[in-house]
Amino acid sequence: AEYMGKLLVLVDGSPDCEKACNRAIQLKKESDTLCICHACEFEEPPHLVSQQNSVPDVFALARKGFQDHGKAVCQKYLDRCNQKNISGCSISVLTTSDAKDSVCKFIEESQIDTVFVGQRGIGSVTRFIVGSFSAYILSHSQADVMVVR
Repeated sequence: AEYMGKLLVLVDGSPDCEKACNRAIQLKKESDTLCICHACEFEEPPHLVSQQNSVPDVFALARKGFQDHGKAVCQKYLDRCNQKNISGCSISVLTTSDAKDSVCKFIEESQIDTVFVGQRGIGSVTRFIVGSFSAYILSHSQADVMVVR
């Protein structure tokens, strides 16, 4: 039986992440799975979370906006895979207060073998910081990490 690898590419729409996704697609074997993942930080102020009024709805809408944006970013790459008839691809959007830690937990829980990251991301727009992000993943992830330039 051929080895089935679990690949993960972190995307944010930046040119470097574009290169990382292209490399992941290039190296993916037919038996591998590829998860296209967008992670962003979003934290609701704790003093508003417990209140039973309309204020938390604003944060729920904002969180949904971040999630919808992440899905749209991932969908672009998933569509590319589908156009090339590349099977075994999926998307995941992580919207948490600590994106770096959430990605590492996701890598561990999903038993990811190889992570593809761009050298730099788009930065403060979505607070998805791939420069420091890739360094954190390199230090804290159990998976192999390929930083694509």
